[in-house]
Amino acid sequence: MLGFFSDYLDLTDAQQAQIKQIIAKEKPALEPLFKQEMQTHRQMMQLIQSSTFDEAKAQSIATQGAQVHAQLEVQHARIASEAYQVLTADQKTKLAQFLSKREQRFEQHMQEREQGAHSEQAPN
Repeated sequence: MLGFFSDYLDLTDAQQAQIKQIIAKEKPALEPLFKQEMQTHRQMMQLIQSSTFDEAKAQSIATQGAQVHAQLEVQHARIASEAYQVLTADQKTKLAQFLSKREQRFEQHMQEREQGAHSEQAPN
């Protein structure tokens, strides 16, 4: 992902080095969370493949997975915030425009999905 933003925002070598340093600094905190996330996924797959479905166990696994996912989101936000501080004002503006366009495309996609779902439900 850094490669895309590096090219898109025309990051300097110094900026790239700073961002890589930020990522490297946070990596030890991310690794156990990725492992925990993988473990909850494995547990859910085992439950799915078992001969009986245990809804309480599924709920427990899902709750645990959600907690790990929330911690990962916080870590990602921290990394993004630190990386954002490395950008120049022009790069921040360009990034804001990119993210705004991306959000608009996402909203349009969701509206199209919703409209498609409504048309599928309509009686013939």
